[in-house]
Amino acid sequence: MIKLRRPQLLLLILIGLGCGAPGFADPGPVSVRAGLGIATSQNTAFADKDCEAISPAAYFGCGDGPDAKPRGAYGDISAGRLIEVGIDYQLTDALTFGLDLIHWNGARFKGQANFLNVPVGTEPVSADFSGTTALFSGQLAPLALLDIDTGPVSPVLSIGLGASRNRLGQSRYLFPELGATAATYVPGGSTTQLAWSAGLGLEITLSERLDLVAGLRYVDHGKVQTEIGDIRVVRDGRDDLLIEVGEIEADLKSEQAFVALRYRL
Repeated sequence: MIKLRRPQLLLLILIGLGCGAPGFADPGPVSVRAGLGIATSQNTAFADKDCEAISPAAYFGCGDGPDAKPRGAYGDISAGRLIEVGIDYQLTDALTFGLDLIHWNGARFKGQANFLNVPVGTEPVSADFSGTTALFSGQLAPLALLDIDTGPVSPVLSIGLGASRNRLGQSRYLFPELGATAATYVPGGSTTQLAWSAGLGLEITLSERLDLVAGLRYVDHGKVQTEIGDIRVVRDGRDDLLIEVGEIEADLKSEQAFVALRYRL
């Protein structure tokens, strides 16, 4: 038996509804939307929130590492899964407003740290990441604004403003040059941040009630950060050491590709 996840089931329901049931009234300005996609974040850089902090101490500290970059951890967040739902209100043929809820999971930060006295490129860092973003968005169909008939396909520009809940799992810093099991484990954290988005896409009319929406979207999620807490330092032949450190943070921006179905009520 094939098991369907909730987003897949919702998409199938929208397709079925969009085929049109006899006796339905003409669609109004309100529609619901559900979609799937992928997201990635390139050039993510973690650093101390306060590199001069003493109590609790900063993790990286101030100054540059051996690679002439400020001390921190540099890398990318790998492609994760997007699940999104929304509700739209079509004000005119050219302008639609929407509320979007976008969940991003299955992503992982991978990079390198640049501590002093450790060879560059031998300090791998990894951590799991997930996030949920709520946006109030405006969607403009520029050709409709110019009263240009494009048939069933219409390009769309969008911009959104809202909030993002960013969650970072435990970070693992490995130091193979210092020993086979040498590692430092940094607690994760979550934070709610102001977020905004900008995107472009295509809307394709499938029926009187059903549209296919596909596009690309840039989202600024604000900061992702750890919480104040004890790191666990593991070194060969020594007992584990617990040290309280301050917050570590990074600017979080993502590039997203998505496809969704919109059903007109």
